[in-house]
Order: sequence, then structure tokens, then C-alpha cells
Amino acid sequence: MSILQNGILNDYYTEITFLDRTSYIIPDKYGGIDTAAYQYIKGATIGVQLIPQETTAAQIAQAITEKKYYTVVVDKGNVLDKGQVFLDNKDNQIYRITEGNANHSTPDSAGLQFTFAKAELWELPADTPLVDTPTNNNSEP
Repeated sequence: MSILQNGILNDYYTEITFLDRTSYIIPDKYGGIDTAAYQYIKGATIGVQLIPQETTAAQIAQAITEKKYYTVVVDKGNVLDKGQVFLDNKDNQIYRITEGNANHSTPDSAGLQFTFAKAELWELPADTPLVDTPTNNNSEP
């Protein structure tokens, strides 16, 4: 049985879209490079439980860093790596994984199979666009 179908954490269910960072170039009219930059491209979408961290330690960290922290619960088998960026489709907020889920999973004997990762509310760099499809090397992002 999926943790997402169980009903225990329905209030926190949302779908997320992974954002893949890629580079692109725009050539100039002389055969050189006019622009070389990065962009984020929308990728795969999965269902997760996105739970705000309300512990005392999380509140202290938030006061120091001014960042909001979350726990991301996914079905076992979904991999979340440190540094991975995703978009919450419900509220269009962007998050970044701060601690992957490789070492945080239920034992094989558990009735509900899931893993969890840690994430922070994040912003894309100001000069990095978010696009639905990759930029062609001959066009603007």
C-alpha cells in the first residue's frame, strides 16, 4: 500500500514537478557566443507529502537562516538527491532538497513502504529562467 493512498497525511498531499538545470548558448551573428546561461526545465511529476517542520530545532534554524524547512515523504523507490529542485504544483513554490532520502526509509517488513527527505523553501537565481521546454541554441529563453 502506498503512503500517499493511506489517508494518514492527506492534508499534506501535493504533486511536485522536478526542475532540471541545463545550460544553453545563443550564438552571435559573428559565429561567437552572445549568451551562455542556465535555465530550469520542468520534468517529471510525482505525488508527495510535503510536511512543514515545526520542531524547536527547525524553528531555531528558521530564525537563524530565514528559510522554511520541510519533510518530503515519497513512496519507496523514488529517489530524492541533495540539491534537487522541485516545484509544488499546488502553490507554485520552489523547493530544494537539503538531505536526500537514501538513508531514510521504512524497513522491508513495514506495511507502509516510504522514504523521506528534507527540503527548504528556495528561490531560483534571478537570472535563471524556468521554462517548459529547453531553449534552442538559436533562440531566446
